[in-house]
Order: sequence, then structure tokens, then C-alpha cells
Amino acid sequence: MSVLTLGECFIHAVKRADGSWQRTPAGYMLNVSVALRRLGRTVRFVTDFGLDAGGTLLAEYFAAHSVELWLRADDQRNNPTSVLTTVTDSEEITAQRPSPAARLDFTWDIQDTPVSGACVLDLEMLAPRSVAFGGAACHTSPGAGKVRRWVEHLRSTTSVFYHLGLPPGFTAPMAQVREQAEAFIGLADVVCAPRRRVGQLYGATDVLTIARHWQELGAALVVVADDDGADFIPRVGEPLHVQAFARVVDTVGAEEAFFAALIDGISRSSLDGPHGKTTLHALTGDALDVLGSYATAAATVAASRAGVYPPSREEVISVSEARQVSDEPVATAV
Repeated sequence: MSVLTLGECFIHAVKRADGSWQRTPAGYMLNVSVALRRLGRTVRFVTDFGLDAGGTLLAEYFAAHSVELWLRADDQRNNPTSVLTTVTDSEEITAQRPSPAARLDFTWDIQDTPVSGACVLDLEMLAPRSVAFGGAACHTSPGAGKVRRWVEHLRSTTSVFYHLGLPPGFTAPMAQVREQAEAFIGLADVVCAPRRRVGQLYGATDVLTIARHWQELGAALVVVADDDGADFIPRVGEPLHVQAFARVVDTVGAEEAFFAALIDGISRSSLDGPHGKTTLHALTGDALDVLGSYATAAATVAASRAGVYPPSREEVISVSEARQVSDEPVATAV
């Protein structure tokens, strides 16, 4: 069961007070791709980085985590690797926890469409049942238009998952981001958004009204999450709130773990691909509760330990099953 992911990866460069630098692979869809591998998925990541030292670091990172890449040809990758830069004198700022003042130098681009001969053959062999995308790649030219063409090409044969998130250091008018986001929501089956992002884009916290608007655009399932849990809003039936159930140590990486488990849970419930769309659009009741528990369990494990270290499938199942048999919050080992 394979997943095609699209989005940015970059180097997060942190300059500390002593003048030393720490450089670490980062990016929302990078973390989602690795989290999906930890859950047992085959992952092909459509992304971009340069033929430079940062690109070498990223390539080694993906190889270490068994994430397959889909890059443009070397003669087209003449842009430098994107870099998120943070200068800090605080120990709270790390390579995975950027400062609010972080600067993103974004040079991301991908192949125009997936319809050339070699790509078509590769897609047929990979046969992805799900495609997931999000981040600054959806809101920066020229990559944003290309992401849209990839999704349009794949949506008839896959379930489409869109995460409405933006990296630190990304700046654009919120009205423009909202317009672009709604265009992508119109292509998606499942939309996942941080609650804070909904407030930024719409100036409101009535997530149910906004979710219904997104479903009018085309989404089947809308999920709005924060540190306290997540609201699962199906097209039919009542919304479900799943409470977070762990002692929080570090929320960095929890969003990505949640989104990856949402994709994985839908796939393992046979709701992905063209034949699962009808059932996905009617998802409600116990099936929604199981899915919510599974995704929230992944975020629980990720938040219960420091750093970005996504959970294995065994860890997610253990925490999810514990929640199913108890009404009390479940503590996980750090």
C-alpha cells in the first residue's frame, strides 16, 4: 500500500549565540513522509532540493529513512536547497523548533506534470492509493501550479489528503493563501488543518461553519486539530471530538504524526483509492471514532517524547487500544 506525498523539504539552519551552526533536515511533508514509513507505508516523495551540501544532507536523510524520492533531472535542479534560518541565544530554539522570527529562503520547484512516458510508467508501477500534500509548496510559484496539476492528474485513482499548514518564516497575504487553499480543498477528499491556521485565514473560531463550507467545495472529511485533540467533521452525521490523552513533553512533530496516521488509518480501513471514496464520503459513527482514536494516538506518542521521532504502528495501536477501553487519559512512556 503506497502513498505519494508532495511538498517541500529544506534545511533548518540554527545559529546560536556562540556563533556555531546546527543544520537539520526539516519540512512538514518531509516529516509526514518519514512518519508514514514508520507506520509501514511505501512512500514516494515528490519534492525538490539543490545539488549542494544541503541537498546532500537531505538525500542522506531520506535514504536513512527509506523514503523514495521523485526529483527533477539533475540538469534542471540548478536552484539552491531551500533554507529556514534562525538566529537565537535560547536553548528552547532547536533545529526542529523554529523561532517566530525565522527566515525562509524558499526555492522549491518540481516537474511540471506527471504525464511524461517515464513518469506514467513509474506511476503505474507504484500504483499509489493515496496522495498527500501541503505546506508552502502549495502557495509559492511556480511550484504551486505544478502541485495542482499533479493532484488533478491523480485524484481519479487515489484518495487525496490536503494539510493546510505553512512553515515558519513563510509570508504571504492571508487572503491569497485562503484563495489558494480553497482551490486545493476543492480537489481533496480529506482536509486537515491546525485550529490556529483556521483562525488566521478566516478570523473566526467557528470551525463547524468553516468545515461545512469546505465540504461544499468538495471535501468529504474535515479534521481540525490542536494540542488538546481534534474535531472530526464528516459530511454526514455528527462531528466527533477526540481528546488528546497524554502528558505533553514536546508537540514538535505531533501534527505530522497525526496527519500520517490519518492517511494510514483510512487506508487500512479500505477507504482509500477510487473504490473507497463513496464510503469515505459517508463515514460516521464507530468507524469515525476508531479513525479518530488511531490518529490521535499517533500524535499522543509523538508528543510524549522530545524531538521529532514519529511512532511505529505498534506504538500507535497500543495507545489507541488503551484509549478504547478507558475513559481516562492515557499516559505514555517518555
